[in-house]
Amino acid sequence: MPVILNDLRGHRDPDLMMDVWTRTLLELAKEDRSLVVLDSAPEPGRGAGHFADKNPTRYFDCGPNARQMVGIGAGLAAAGKRVFGAVSADSVERDAAAILRLAVLPKASMVLAGLDPGVICGLNAGPVLSCRDGAAFRGVPGVTILDPADPVQLRTLLRGSPDREGLTYLRLPRRDVKKVYESGSTFAVGRMPVLMEGSDVTIVASGVVLDEALQAAEQLAGEGISAAVLDGFSWQPLDRETLALWAGRTGAVVTAENHSRTGGLGTAVAEALAELCPVPLERAAVPDGFAGRAVASALMDRCALRAPDIAAAVRRVMERK
Repeated sequence: MPVILNDLRGHRDPDLMMDVWTRTLLELAKEDRSLVVLDSAPEPGRGAGHFADKNPTRYFDCGPNARQMVGIGAGLAAAGKRVFGAVSADSVERDAAAILRLAVLPKASMVLAGLDPGVICGLNAGPVLSCRDGAAFRGVPGVTILDPADPVQLRTLLRGSPDREGLTYLRLPRRDVKKVYESGSTFAVGRMPVLMEGSDVTIVASGVVLDEALQAAEQLAGEGISAAVLDGFSWQPLDRETLALWAGRTGAVVTAENHSRTGGLGTAVAEALAELCPVPLERAAVPDGFAGRAVASALMDRCALRAPDIAAAVRRVMERK
């Protein structure tokens, strides 16, 4: 499973993640006439609207309602269509019970993207910010949960989606993100890429926080702390084998995620460690409660999801070894 770190890691990618989503689906649509796209409140002139221009009979604007979108998608999947849908992560969280009834229990195969999860929603959060979209599905049988870090990983996971049955929930920032991987990197659902090796602590991170974790590891190396960094993009299924291997080697683990402390990547890691390799654990995540309303960068700071915050969590866990 070759994984290539981008030499320009930390630089902005010129592509918005939403545009990568649309371009990849356009490619897949040329290869598979059964592919259909469901959308919510499309932005004029960009994003999934481009798919509608090219494939008007295979594009459906379902409105900003996850329940409605998933109901339509489940019906299309039952009719033999390959379904991709995108709606706000907030709506996914709010309608999780209905999604369970409409798609998960009937075993409908579809990819559902939750747009702008966690702090990435920024000012679109309204009066409060809730970050429990992953928790809505983690532990539900038959649901795959993915948290891609950059356009390369997103495109690869989308192209591999025909191999997955059931509901795949994909956490998708619409904006540009920092690059982590070079083109040509490949990923397997249920496996954790090892981006850096280390002997003192293991950092497991995913999504928009992965680059912050890599920066933290570089900062810690200057302090004489050797940190391994694992990409936990596959929340469910979780790569328990690789996690236990590195936890045993380093004797301490830190998780970092753009999600509530409850029910996300950190919870999955904690459960696995408790069963397989009990070691000290610290978690960098959105604090329990509601973070309030601010731009995304301010929310990242407020929720302590930056590289210095992850490095501080490493120092705390090192004291407990």
